[in-house]
Amino acid sequence: MDSLARTNKIYKTFCKTIGLMDGCLFLVPTPPHHHGQGLRGIQGPPGKMGPPGQQGSAGVPGLRGLKGDKGDSSVSLNKLSTLERKIQHLETQLENIKESFLRLATTSDKQIQTLQAQVEKNKNLLAFSLGKKVGKKLFLTNREKANFDRVKVLCEQVEATIATPKNAEENKAIQNLANGTPAFLGITDKVQEGQFVYITGERMTYTNWRENEPNNHGSGEDCVLLNNDGSWNDISCTTSLLAVCEFPV
Repeated sequence: MDSLARTNKIYKTFCKTIGLMDGCLFLVPTPPHHHGQGLRGIQGPPGKMGPPGQQGSAGVPGLRGLKGDKGDSSVSLNKLSTLERKIQHLETQLENIKESFLRLATTSDKQIQTLQAQVEKNKNLLAFSLGKKVGKKLFLTNREKANFDRVKVLCEQVEATIATPKNAEENKAIQNLANGTPAFLGITDKVQEGQFVYITGERMTYTNWRENEPNNHGSGEDCVLLNNDGSWNDISCTTSLLAVCEFPV
């Protein structure tokens, strides 16, 4: 066995001992050289990549392409016309929706106002106590005291008028309802001094003046009050007296 074989055998035994059989390299004999050269070594790793070469010059331009066909403008015009019609249709629909919404809102507001007015009327009506019915009239009071104009408004809010007796029976009913509290009657001489009429403008058909009344004391007594005893006298319209209203029944 030559020296190379012995060396390889030693390497093989060593590699088996340490478990690196696949990783061991063995010496390979090379043909003898005439000049007495030694064994050829193992190939080394590849070297680093060299620097890039210089950029080449631009190539020759290619031939110009053929001219394309002329476009059809009628297709674009048709599409534009269709789009405009769609926009106009949408705008019309939008206006219709706006008008419908406004009508609905207006109707709702009117309904709400009507309901509010009805509720207010009922509240005012409930404020009046149980009244006195005489013939075709119902007399009611809420026991509030106010001047003549305010009493007129209070009665109008419940679709009534200030109590206006046109006979002794009605006068007695108002007196009993007032229960000892002086009250306004629906009679004035605001239009013509000394000429008392009903607030409706009608001439009076019944009176119950106290003695020496009316006397226009102080030149400012244009309204009429019902006294505790049922008699009347003229008084200033700015005085606060009991509100008594009458309803037709």
